[in-house]
Amino acid sequence: MILDKSYLALHTGSAEELADAFSAMVFKGKERSFPINPFDALTLLDIPFVFAKLRKLEGLLIADKDDSLPAMIAINSKRPIQRQRYTCAHEICHFIKDVGSYDPYSCTAGSKIYVERFAENFAAAFLMPRDEIIRQARIYEQKLYPDDILRIAEYFGTSYQACRIRIRQCIPKKLRDDYVYDSYKPAIRREELGFNDTSLYTMTLDSWTLAWPETAETHAAYVFKNNYIYNDARMEGIDIDEEEVATIVTDLRLKAQESIYCDGNHAALSEIAGHSLLYDYIFKICHQPSIDIYALLDLNRILFSCVPFPEYGGRTRIQNTAVIGAKFETVDYQDVMRSLITLNEVIGHLEKNHDSMPKSEIVRAIADIHHKLTVIHPFPDGNGRTIRAFTNLLFLRYGIPPIYIRTEAKKEYINALSKADTGTGIDSLYSLMLQLIFKSHAEFMSIQ
Repeated sequence: MILDKSYLALHTGSAEELADAFSAMVFKGKERSFPINPFDALTLLDIPFVFAKLRKLEGLLIADKDDSLPAMIAINSKRPIQRQRYTCAHEICHFIKDVGSYDPYSCTAGSKIYVERFAENFAAAFLMPRDEIIRQARIYEQKLYPDDILRIAEYFGTSYQACRIRIRQCIPKKLRDDYVYDSYKPAIRREELGFNDTSLYTMTLDSWTLAWPETAETHAAYVFKNNYIYNDARMEGIDIDEEEVATIVTDLRLKAQESIYCDGNHAALSEIAGHSLLYDYIFKICHQPSIDIYALLDLNRILFSCVPFPEYGGRTRIQNTAVIGAKFETVDYQDVMRSLITLNEVIGHLEKNHDSMPKSEIVRAIADIHHKLTVIHPFPDGNGRTIRAFTNLLFLRYGIPPIYIRTEAKKEYINALSKADTGTGIDSLYSLMLQLIFKSHAEFMSIQ
């Protein structure tokens, strides 16, 4: 989209007017749908965005007043997705209105500065246009109850509080006396009503060009690797602290003391060493011409390459097994290879078509592969670590950040797999993976 700033400059009398003018540019020749995706607008403006740990800032716009350098927007990774969408629209306002006249563009919550309040009002008007907020409010014949406002907020992809303020701006007679709303708990009620943020994460991911920049596979990847191995090992009950993991990873990276960890005398250290080599191998092969299910066997082999009997790594199991706490029966051991070959057809389809698929569809396909592998349960040992490593191999291959599950999120991960086991689908696992992708990206951005 070619941005006509001179045209927009004629419509800066109010945030509402500027939002309407900008929206007309964004949706020219297209039907407007809700929730509006502000990250799509950034794509149209050719402005990349990242999520970062900004501490006290909500967002940050990096832009040159004469457009000699490309602009970029950073958004606070710790905020809810609804607030991040608001911040995105807020920074768009600065880009189309304030570049060259107002600096810096470091935005904090609740700022009283006029240009900041203008940008907040612009965000509200862009995400919740006046005509549509009135139309949605009038669906309810009586004055609005808190649940009604929450449903309208879900429609627009905004927070309950932002939606309530916007209704007060546009159609105040629809609101009841304030005391009705004061004790309302929107976060709890959202969960009770079955609302979730999956669709908002999905549309954001599909607009994201810098989810996993090429520079990720450098120093930052090694720092991320420490956290990945530590948490993944703890998931499997390996008792080791973060400092020990960092020492092993560094030693192996420098090729200084590899023999110490691969002599088989310290089981936990040997498995951590194999885990480290496994991660290195993932980065080595993720850009090969093709990936298939047989890489899974190599990953398991490398995972156990430093234990006393490494020859058993990479071999499929030769007996039936039960997964403690699982709500499924693993595939019969005689059918393991047949099941892997069948699943390889799914991976082949992904390999063939990923260029034409939105990133969200790729993540959903990988979530499905991940769950199917847990049911196949191919190996005598190391299934969880191997399957999660294979998941990351696929993520990296398609330009998506690798993920890891912190020990405190283990229960959520197990519950998501359990829901898929009972035949209710992979929605919970897919949603969890989306959130972990965003967290991984932000962690990378904070350590590069």
